[in-house]
Amino acid sequence: MAKKLIIANWKMHFTVGEASLFLHKLQEKVASFRDVETVLCPSMLTLQSLSLQVDRRKFKLGAQNCYYRDEGAFTGEVSATQLSGLVDYILVGHSERRNTFCEDNKTIALKVQAILRNGMRPVLCVGETAQERVEGETEHVLHAQIVAGLSNVTS
Repeated sequence: MAKKLIIANWKMHFTVGEASLFLHKLQEKVASFRDVETVLCPSMLTLQSLSLQVDRRKFKLGAQNCYYRDEGAFTGEVSATQLSGLVDYILVGHSERRNTFCEDNKTIALKVQAILRNGMRPVLCVGETAQERVEGETEHVLHAQIVAGLSNVTS
């Protein structure tokens, strides 16, 4: 039986100090279960300090995003290469990245490939907008996002 996966996306919440305190309280209250893997995805700024504090028997760490190039002159970006060894999972294709930051399926596919290339697990987020749902496009949109996001990925 495969493990259940629970992912907590902290989005853009908590300062470094607040994140540390929250993790401390969480680790006291949450038990670990053999059949459940719990992944915490804090903001990029807090990942390094939390990686030193997290009980990896209870929680895995994930990043909320990454850039698809391994290195280069890309101001403000964080590559999958830089995240390797720090996180186990990276979210890509989140609706906020697609809609607010205009990331397309091609960019998301490149991110999936970068994550796999660097030895981590991508979490490909898919979903339709409210308008697409109203127009009955849900199945088509989800299929297109999955196929595109996993293009050039082998079994």
